[in-house]
Amino acid sequence: SGAITFTAPDDATEYDIPVTVTYEDGSSNTATAKVVVYKSLDPTKVDPTNPEYKDMFKTVTRDIVTTSVSGQQTTEAQSLDFGRTMTIYGNGDHATYGKWEAGKLSTDKFTTQGGSTEFASKDITPVDGYTSYYKIGNDGQKVYASAVPSASALDKDGNPVAGTTVYVGYDKSNADQYIPAYKDTTVAANSSVNTGSPSFTKDSEAVTDVPGHTYAFNDGTTKMTINDKNGKTPVTVTIDKTSGAITFTAPDDATEYDIPVTVTYEDGSSNTATAKVFVNKSLDPTKVDPTKSEYKKMFKTVTRDIVTTSVSGQQTTEPQVLDFGRTMTIYGNGDPATYGKWEALSADQFASKDITPVDGYTSYYKIGNDGQKVYASAVPSASVLYKDGNPVDGTTVYVGYDKNNTPTPTENTTVTYTFYDDTDKKLVKGHDVTVTGQPGTDQKVNLTTPEGYKLAEGQTLPTSVTMLKANETITIHLIHATKDIKPNDPGVNPSDPVYADMFKTVTRTIKVNNPDRMVDTTTQQVNFNRTKTIDEVTDKVISYGNWTLATGSAKDWGQFNVPQLDGFISYVDGNAAKEVAEENVTADTADVTVEVTYKNSGNNGNNTTPGDDGNHNTNPGDNGSHNTNPGDNGSHNTNPGDNGSHNTNPGDNGNHNTNGNNNGINNGTQNGNGNKTVNTNVTDNSNGDNGQNNKQALPQTGNTKNDAAVAGLGLAGLLAMLGLGGLKKKRN
Repeated sequence: SGAITFTAPDDATEYDIPVTVTYEDGSSNTATAKVVVYKSLDPTKVDPTNPEYKDMFKTVTRDIVTTSVSGQQTTEAQSLDFGRTMTIYGNGDHATYGKWEAGKLSTDKFTTQGGSTEFASKDITPVDGYTSYYKIGNDGQKVYASAVPSASALDKDGNPVAGTTVYVGYDKSNADQYIPAYKDTTVAANSSVNTGSPSFTKDSEAVTDVPGHTYAFNDGTTKMTINDKNGKTPVTVTIDKTSGAITFTAPDDATEYDIPVTVTYEDGSSNTATAKVFVNKSLDPTKVDPTKSEYKKMFKTVTRDIVTTSVSGQQTTEPQVLDFGRTMTIYGNGDPATYGKWEALSADQFASKDITPVDGYTSYYKIGNDGQKVYASAVPSASVLYKDGNPVDGTTVYVGYDKNNTPTPTENTTVTYTFYDDTDKKLVKGHDVTVTGQPGTDQKVNLTTPEGYKLAEGQTLPTSVTMLKANETITIHLIHATKDIKPNDPGVNPSDPVYADMFKTVTRTIKVNNPDRMVDTTTQQVNFNRTKTIDEVTDKVISYGNWTLATGSAKDWGQFNVPQLDGFISYVDGNAAKEVAEENVTADTADVTVEVTYKNSGNNGNNTTPGDDGNHNTNPGDNGSHNTNPGDNGSHNTNPGDNGSHNTNPGDNGNHNTNGNNNGINNGTQNGNGNKTVNTNVTDNSNGDNGQNNKQALPQTGNTKNDAAVAGLGLAGLLAMLGLGGLKKKRN
């Protein structure tokens, strides 16, 4: 064969081997076989100090230059060693080299143990009151950190290169420069609290350009429970991490909350601020115990004495008493309580008082002992007088008699009707009705119940009155009327804020994320409503009815069948599934969003049509009976367009034609997701025996551009067949 074999020695270079070729006719000639020997050198098995191996080794460094807070500068060098193989060629060609590998280089040896391709990270020594930073290069951007990060020592071609010098320094920390402070917040009990954001000062001057920072409570959370300064009335408070605003609802008996907040800056430093919230409480005199000493300044009683001297000279005194009350506001910061305006708790005037008639005498009264005599059959009513806003006692009225010399004419008397609110325990002002006439006469009375009220039990509206000999005040007692409002009452509209609390909708949003990156969104909603009862005087809600299903609303979130695509597995919220389950809901059910996604099933094309339902159907519109052609109506037709008569050729219209362009139309109904109609058109362009069986398939890796186009049309057909256009959907 002429083959030459031997083992090349370790240090050989090139062999020229002469060979004689002898032919059958006895002639011969020669040929030379050249054998070039090359040698690959391992960097761990040669002496790194030998100059002929110097290109097999390289050391690169990165300097870390640190400037202390006093300005002193120090430099620390980080070194990395690398080695690579070298191949020497016996024919004199230039040596070639392998890939650089990290290792450790000593005086006469290179090892791959313990090497690294990255300059190691380096901790920066912390200094109190300062924030450390580093810069990559002298012109690099400051990065506040507690360590210099690691960095690769290889360039994009895998060659070791020196690292860029890192400069380390210190800045005075943000927390030592910027001082946060909250403005004190004062709120009423049972109201919402929002402290707003704190302000900042720097060198005692207000600033707004504060470095990036976040807020939290001292325990690092954004929600905690805290007591007021008296150690009572715990409340849960929440802080906004970005703005620092603290929100909560002030309890009824709270006084003052001191809320500590930690502000953390982008340089890692932090300081604290305290948000003070003072809770004020306003007390209603009708809702406290007047006998308790702490409420005594909320009440006052004034009197008017009527002193009567009989015809025999005997004197009697009858006091008239009126009670007043006022609100009291207690301040959480310890300030003295303040008080509102005095209000009458029953009547705001001393009532008229009949004078007992005595035959042969004419009665009179005087306002004050030095007042003028006024002949009358009754002491008139008198409004309470105020001094510096406070009700004062009425002037004493003196009643007496003068002996008649001539007949006394009869005077008109008055009857005054007033309305009293039994619900709020106060007079209904502005609705008094006064009737005047001679004693003993009947007078008509025109009374109407004030708007929003109704008569208290046992009360009536008189239509006439017989006038008495003295003036009289009659009080009619009322209570607040209420009104029931139903969702279907005329004028009740869910969009009207007045009625919005009577309606509620819970929604499930289903997003089908198709493989073509299009998103089909289906919204399922269940509507609820309820009645409410309002106070017709205050227009405040007294009570609500139970939530009930609105007329015409779906009773639940119905089952949603996920469209099944050939070559893909559907997932519902990350779990393999073919439907989103039906779910019963109540008015307390939260809105949800369901994500439907697809993953390639890796079935190597076993499913050939986007409409495969997992039963290996081969055509869209298959009803689960494993039909083999689109348009199959469940009678196992074998060709598109088959009308149920078992035709055997595409385009067969019932006359058993063997050629033609069949336009088979499948008008089937799919009841997977409600009532949806699927209309699919399948066109068969086969031509007799030369027709080709065309399959619709999703595009697969390696298909031609034409295959991808056909697959796109198939996917569009699938969407139409699934009836997605008939759902309440949105495609993005």
